Amino acid sequence: MKKTPQQKTPTGEGSTSSTCTVNLVLFVLCISSMGSSFYANFRQSILEDRLHYMNHLDDRLTVVEAKLQNIQSTGGSFVEPPFTDVASVVRKLSLEVAGIQRLRRDVSHLKVTRQQRQTAIQQTPDCVCPPGPPGTPVI
Repeated sequence: MKKTPQQKTPTGEGSTSSTCTVNLVLFVLCISSMGSSFYANFRQSILEDRLHYMNHLDDRLTVVEAKLQNIQSTGGSFVEPPFTDVASVVRKLSLEVAGIQRLRRDVSHLKVTRQQRQTAIQQTPDCVCPPGPPGTPVI
């Protein structure tokens, strides 16, 4: 079939519009998948922090249970005497607060070291060496 000059093929605005729409849809899909991956990474890091904190509490609980078993096996008294004065109550509370502060400091230290590890891994994906010149450290 021979085309006459009046017959034209549809290559004008229709195909450009559909190509633009397809490109726009693909762009939106790529951006949304990238956002989803960042969100999943963020949630995973939060869950890892919680898991590490729970493991730390589990370790402390194991130590306390071992101490309790030791006290019970030696026949010692586990019951604390009742507080008779305010000074002993204040002393006990200050020890508990110090323990909480130590836990908070440990958790923040773990977060900082984790972030340092992640940045080191992101900077050099092949090597997980500490930053600095290669070779043995000079003391």
